Amino acid sequence: MSSLDSSPVSSSGSPDISSRSERASPESKHEQPVTSSEQINKKKARINYTNEQIQTLLKLFHENPYPESEMMENIAKDFGVPENKIKVRLFYHRCCLKHFI
Repeated sequence: MSSLDSSPVSSSGSPDISSRSERASPESKHEQPVTSSEQINKKKARINYTNEQIQTLLKLFHENPYPESEMMENIAKDFGVPENKIKVRLFYHRCCLKHFI
């Protein structure tokens, strides 16, 4: 038996490629592991809202739990935060409110 005969062959008669891919591990690529200090640097900073900002958000929520996009844009500009942070904050507030009802 030659060395070619010992390689796995699929039913179609072609060599089985899956056995080759099993031998190639992700570690064989030249990827370096991410260290914990690099992970810390990539972590986004948490936004700390002032009491006044929280009161404004609560007032907005009580007036309309589903404010229009334009209103959220204006509040985000006033607060100096991205609009998606306001959307997420209101979303979580709606979720929490549902659990208490």
